[in-house]
Amino acid sequence: EWSAGFIFIRMPNRRRFRRINTPPSMEGFKPFGVPMRDLESVNLLYEEYEALRLADYEDLTQEEAAKKMNISRPTFTRLYEKARKSIAKAFVEGKAIIIRGGTFTTDDYWYRCRECHETMVTEEPVKTCKNCDSDNIIQLDGKPVPGTQKKKIP
Repeated sequence: EWSAGFIFIRMPNRRRFRRINTPPSMEGFKPFGVPMRDLESVNLLYEEYEALRLADYEDLTQEEAAKKMNISRPTFTRLYEKARKSIAKAFVEGKAIIIRGGTFTTDDYWYRCRECHETMVTEEPVKTCKNCDSDNIIQLDGKPVPGTQKKKIP
């Protein structure tokens, strides 16, 4: 038996970038009537938001949603369960939900205007808001833009 004397270690697969179709139209949610400065928050990653959107809003099976996100079905299940637990925690404990961050990829460029709060999805990089023409925009997708300084979400 050739395995005698050897220890086999299963190396984890490298993390795949999770494909996301569109960004959320908002930065998060907060309990009604409580100022944001008085709230603790729960983070919801972009890929967790996408898992909820595909399964609960688009009504896809976990297998279909996993294919759309370019991940395995077990990985989708973990993302989906983590998202649901985060939202439940925010509801039960009266915390804000902040949607940001994660390990994802998208074909488009995503921006949010800090003046009018417009969320923009474009095929090419932009420097101003299409709604109010402000240059106070932040890039949400994490892609490098040649020749510009990227404003990053804190």
